[in-house]
Amino acid sequence: MRLLPILLLTSACAASPARDADLSLDLASRSAGPAERCVSASSNLYPHDSRTLVYEEGDVVWVNRLPAACPGLRPTAMLILEPYEGSRFCSGERFRTLERPGGIPGPYCRLGDFTPYRR
Repeated sequence: MRLLPILLLTSACAASPARDADLSLDLASRSAGPAERCVSASSNLYPHDSRTLVYEEGDVVWVNRLPAACPGLRPTAMLILEPYEGSRFCSGERFRTLERPGGIPGPYCRLGDFTPYRR
């Protein structure tokens, strides 16, 4: 059975350490853990640049470095994700971007592994 896509809205106004500061500076004060194939789909995944998605879960910053650059993936884009593992986003799954307001969805891109960064 195919699940309906989940539309995740991103906001340039949302306050978080990884968004407010340069991501590389925030990650420099953390230790990377082993990459994981899947993470909870209840997370607020947001774009950082054309090859990087980020979400925060408590004190952990999860970084997904895509296997290839994704056209249209920028901090102001909305994400349309299509999780096939129910309540999880997994490496290899596809997503699209959507520019505001009311833009046309971009091409499909694929998720990479998720790397946790902890303090």
